Amino acid sequence: MRGTKTLIVMACVALGSILAMTACDEVQEALDTCLDPCQKVNDCGATPPGGKIPGIDLPETGNGAANCAVNCAQAETRAMNGYSECQLDCLAGAECGNINDCWDTKSALYADKCLEKREGGRPPAVEPPAEAPPEAKEPENDTKTGNGEVDEIIKDPAVQAAVEKGGGGGEPFVVNQGSKPPQLLGEYAVQGNIDDALNARPVGSKINTAVCFKDLQENPAGRAKGWYVTYCEKNVPGEDTAPITGTEDGKFTAFFVFEGAATVLFSGTVVDGKATGVEALVVYAAGVDVWEHSNTDWQNKSLTCSCPL
Repeated sequence: MRGTKTLIVMACVALGSILAMTACDEVQEALDTCLDPCQKVNDCGATPPGGKIPGIDLPETGNGAANCAVNCAQAETRAMNGYSECQLDCLAGAECGNINDCWDTKSALYADKCLEKREGGRPPAVEPPAEAPPEAKEPENDTKTGNGEVDEIIKDPAVQAAVEKGGGGGEPFVVNQGSKPPQLLGEYAVQGNIDDALNARPVGSKINTAVCFKDLQENPAGRAKGWYVTYCEKNVPGEDTAPITGTEDGKFTAFFVFEGAATVLFSGTVVDGKATGVEALVVYAAGVDVWEHSNTDWQNKSLTCSCPL
């Protein structure tokens, strides 16, 4: 118990100083809130979320108890890092055999401890926009959304909750489903800011990056049915391939999945070969109701590009 208490005190004081907070005032609150759950994490050898998201610096320690201490110590960022009130109750009462399910938003334990107590109940399923063309509502490739991997992505309650109200101003985020996405290709300078968020980074936080899209493929080997686009981001090593859905009128949604960290949805329209009107929804993986929405300006630098940027 003493070791976990010391970790929480150290984390609270260190982070409080960094954030120009009154660290002493934070210590007792952090101990009252975090000591028992973090002790349980330590005793069970639990593995809290530790995935990485390009451009987002989340505390990471490589140690379960230290992760809990650091990420629970600050009340303002608890939910973002997987330590919401219901998750802390879940951790304190869980058996060691299923304690990691307190961070699995698709698990039965998370549903019992968090979703059943959520204001508004369980979030609704993700559906195509009402005005979407037929190919969005009845894809031709025997999938629900137009892509087999996206079929699974939208089953996650974290994604469902974010889509429900994460489109800016409390409106739904538009997911352009369909098995006929446009040719999203080329290099883009991406700038904007977060304009709406829940338990995530502050509204007004800047977005400033560049992305390359290339090699749009249908049904690549080893992947579920649907279309996929290869991409890379400036100052991020390597490249990845994202599922993409959409319709013949140019509307698309691309899904960047960062395992254990977040799923990022980009929705927009391709006009004359260039992406316009792109919105982004970052859905954090450690809990439900943790997301941020941004409107971004995508300036096309080239219709072709190569990775790394």
